[in-house]
Amino acid sequence: MSEIFAVSSKLQEAYEFAYKNNITSMESIELFHPTRPMTRQEFAKMIYNTQSAIIPQDTSNPASCDIDFWDASSFDSTLMDFIDKVCAKWIMRWSHNLFHPNDSLLRSEALASLIRAIAPNQILSEDNTNKQWWDAYQKYAEEHGIIFQDADFEKPILRGEFIEWAYILSEGKSEKIPEIFYTYHKDFTDLYREYKNNHFMENVLSDILQRIQIPKGLSFKYDSCDEANAFYSPENHTITLCYELINQYKQQIQEHPESFWKWALDDLLTETLYHEFWHAIIDMYDLPITWKEEDVADQISAFLLIWERDEASIHAASAYYISAMSDTSDKNDLPYWDEHSLDLQRYYNIMCWVYGSDTEYYSDFLNNETLPLNRALSCEWEYQKMNSSLIRILGDKINF
Repeated sequence: MSEIFAVSSKLQEAYEFAYKNNITSMESIELFHPTRPMTRQEFAKMIYNTQSAIIPQDTSNPASCDIDFWDASSFDSTLMDFIDKVCAKWIMRWSHNLFHPNDSLLRSEALASLIRAIAPNQILSEDNTNKQWWDAYQKYAEEHGIIFQDADFEKPILRGEFIEWAYILSEGKSEKIPEIFYTYHKDFTDLYREYKNNHFMENVLSDILQRIQIPKGLSFKYDSCDEANAFYSPENHTITLCYELINQYKQQIQEHPESFWKWALDDLLTETLYHEFWHAIIDMYDLPITWKEEDVADQISAFLLIWERDEASIHAASAYYISAMSDTSDKNDLPYWDEHSLDLQRYYNIMCWVYGSDTEYYSDFLNNETLPLNRALSCEWEYQKMNSSLIRILGDKINF
């Protein structure tokens, strides 16, 4: 007996997206059987291909998982590679490494795996409770347009339901992440491999896309620059992140463990990319500014970081503070003429804006003298002014 189902325009669009991106190889929506529950083994292949479609990446992954199969006799061995990869990438998890290939996958498991696959920065700390994880996943899904017909997440996920969710969450991501180039240098072989495989920059750009319309023609590059640096090149609209800077940040974190916490390296690199991204935005959108462009880029990158995760801004400020304290130059030799503010000024600026974003939460900044009272009095106003100014200048290109 054939299945009877209605195909909505959204489901048809979702199927076409899935077929085009090799999430399914079924040549018609009828052959796809959208009303059938998904088994765990077929979900592993579809979720892996979904991630590859939405976040451009190198699909090789040397990591693997120790997996035991509950019902190996009915296991499709051609799917082993997909199961291993989604396990290694922490997209799908199961108890005691015991995988039940033919069990139906629950809607709750499917939604969590989908968000882990295409929005990995939404993953919470290991210290969070299961309820906090689930609340965060539901909130993310609802904010991005998924409408749940009922609240029973313990039902099996249907094929059609999964591709609709994937299609909805892909809008604003698929085919819009700028091109990223990975330049190989023999002196930085390990960094080249690490950042080619960990998709750090893709994840940062995915976060940016949630807030800002990225200009067409902007590209990003990892390269060796003979100095610890990152920069935007207006002649070819490229942002370059230098391997030397990554190594400098790693060394700084290793030498000053008391100033940095978990994810510190990612935070420092994210702040750097945000800063250079705003140089690109100012140039490519021809935005008006009336002050030093470096200070404006500092302001807006800090503002975005505070929106995403305020600890990242504190890490960035800490790096400037350490740099300032490590500088033994005579005061008369400091580069007052430079287009950048002095490192200590950049530290206090960022800490002020963090404090201004929530003066009650960060009241300890005053108690422990992290921020002088004379500056703290204006921080809330500065933060609010940044918010209103960004919305006014960028208009429909920004989403806050």
